[in-house]
Amino acid sequence: MTSYKKGKLAENKALNYLTSKEYKIIETNYQTKIGEIDIICLSKKNILVFIEVKSVSNNYIHPIEKITKRKINKIINTSNTFISMYNYNNYQIQYDFIGIIKSNIIHYENIIQI
Repeated sequence: MTSYKKGKLAENKALNYLTSKEYKIIETNYQTKIGEIDIICLSKKNILVFIEVKSVSNNYIHPIEKITKRKINKIINTSNTFISMYNYNNYQIQYDFIGIIKSNIIHYENIIQI
């Protein structure tokens, strides 16, 4: 399986998980010239959440180790574009990470503090 297909499979697992937790999905794979955000959604508390999804197929590396400072900066800058473009200025913002190891889903909430 290609890495693209693995990524899509992981994102679909994350979407199913979020939906089961009553998140309202706004956008998937939001792209700008700056970067991409895997999932944008609203939490049950009406918080605008930007989510990065990473997966691994072994136990040698944790998915969160795949996120670099450069990726974090791209997520923040891309989210700022989304917020201003779609007028989400009055929402509380949160950055989450979903790691998928084999079939296990790990959801880290509010991992980036601005």
